[in-house]
Amino acid sequence: MSNTRPARRLLTYQWADAYESMIALPPPGHLKRGIFRYSPSHFRPSIPGPLLGSLAVLPTEIILIILRHLDVQTMARFEALNTRARCLINAIAEYQLLTIHAPNVLRALICTSLMTEFSVMQLFHAACHDRCVVCNDYGSFVFLPKLWRCCFTCSQNAPQLRVISAAAARACFGLRESAVRKLAVMWTLPGCYALEQKARARRIRVISAYDARLLAISIYGSEEKMAAAVDDERARNAMSGDPRKARKPRTSMDNLMDHNDPLRGVAFTPFPFLNMRTRTLEIGFWCRGCEEAWLRWSRDLGKGNASFQDVDTFMKKRDRAFSIEEFAHHSQSCVHTKRLWDQYLWGQPAAD
Repeated sequence: MSNTRPARRLLTYQWADAYESMIALPPPGHLKRGIFRYSPSHFRPSIPGPLLGSLAVLPTEIILIILRHLDVQTMARFEALNTRARCLINAIAEYQLLTIHAPNVLRALICTSLMTEFSVMQLFHAACHDRCVVCNDYGSFVFLPKLWRCCFTCSQNAPQLRVISAAAARACFGLRESAVRKLAVMWTLPGCYALEQKARARRIRVISAYDARLLAISIYGSEEKMAAAVDDERARNAMSGDPRKARKPRTSMDNLMDHNDPLRGVAFTPFPFLNMRTRTLEIGFWCRGCEEAWLRWSRDLGKGNASFQDVDTFMKKRDRAFSIEEFAHHSQSCVHTKRLWDQYLWGQPAAD
């Protein structure tokens, strides 16, 4: 079976529902107002400052090494200093590749107030690795609080990739505000999230639930001591007579994996893969054959001709994305993809 671009266009697709279930920023040309608006000119002063100050005594190579380890916000502010600074920034190939091929990831970090958490080199290394940190499949998305690449299945099911509100972290793990500030705090964006398209209009502060739990355990010494401290705090609040303090938090570690979690999807955004070996940009492909298998199983289930026990198998196949090389191997073994290909060539599907 051919792995040419026309063949991939026939046998693969971009899963729009997955993209729409996460942070979806409007195209740059339509940024008129609101929290999505961003331009490097925001950091550009009206009167240019000194050339480079004390950095001018360093060799250019040393300056470039220093700049590569700046965060996104500092990099943009440095670029706005003057022409000399802009020329140095333009000489950093990693930053230029990110601004050209992954601008929405940079914009998502800025809009969620995570722009000071990661350096340009951290972003570039994440863009150059295509494996999901949890299952090692191809990952088309990134978990913003940790800058972890992930696949769609893990973004929905992995406990390491869940966020919790800062208020819930204090109630569930006994973390004070000073401890919460040690973690990467992200502001959510208004929009519709998860496959169910749950609307969120209010912005709240969220943190990684995985990091919050580890931090609480390190503070209290063990998970048992953490749970005891949380229970004691809850008991004191109940005795205070304040109903707001006494009520049980809506979010806990027990329901973080609930598919009704209102924060599911708010910390993810699509992340293209910079394949430096082939010098190509990949965004991932979903197999039409696996999608057809899922739809066929759903119809058979409705007619009573299929077992619900197979839902995880068909759903995982439907949700999995592939790189160009991976899909070339997958298309050779996927019966449903072969059926689509034979139907395209000969006008009828191949026999099972």
